[in-house]
Amino acid sequence: TISDVTLGRGFAVYMDSSLVLRNGTLTSVHQNAVYVFSHSMVDMDLVDINITDRSVRHYDVITVYNDSYATTTRVTVNNSIEAAFSAYGKEGLGYPTVYIASSTFSNNTYGVYLYLTGPVHIESTEIFNGQYGIISEQSPLVLVNSSISSTTQKALWNFVLSRDGELLSEVSAENNWWGDATGPQHSTLNSGGLGALVSDGVDFEPWLTDDPFND
Repeated sequence: TISDVTLGRGFAVYMDSSLVLRNGTLTSVHQNAVYVFSHSMVDMDLVDINITDRSVRHYDVITVYNDSYATTTRVTVNNSIEAAFSAYGKEGLGYPTVYIASSTFSNNTYGVYLYLTGPVHIESTEIFNGQYGIISEQSPLVLVNSSISSTTQKALWNFVLSRDGELLSEVSAENNWWGDATGPQHSTLNSGGLGALVSDGVDFEPWLTDDPFND
């Protein structure tokens, strides 16, 4: 068990390195709990990360850059004033690959923030009580069998528009729970939806009519 981390960063993984975290607890993290870059890999399972002091400036809790890879299963991240999980790519330096499953992100400004990534697959994951659930910008995202609810802004924002407003790509978000049996809110594609708000460029049909995380 890894507990009570008070370092400026919990773990930095880089230069063809790998990190496996199992059954750990990280608390009082002031910057990144896990920071992965330069062709490296992190594999996390049964890890609980809780930001105990939101007044202290910190960065995204788990961050993956460029040509690196992250597998995140049964991970909980709470109380970040930034993103619980983020991934960023850059032309010439590569694009991160991400797999998130059976995880819970709550009370974070962003549940997941994606920019110019490689493939991202999120399944059986619960995101709630934040401002934004997922922001996906130029990222091939698949979201399935998950729940995004109680967000004050958009639950899923596909931020991929050309300068003239043309949608460049669509994210796959079928078979998810959006906080209400009527589905997510969208002004034209689901005007009767009472669930969380989604942007254009989101394939959300069909949606789940029951919360898969209700006992």
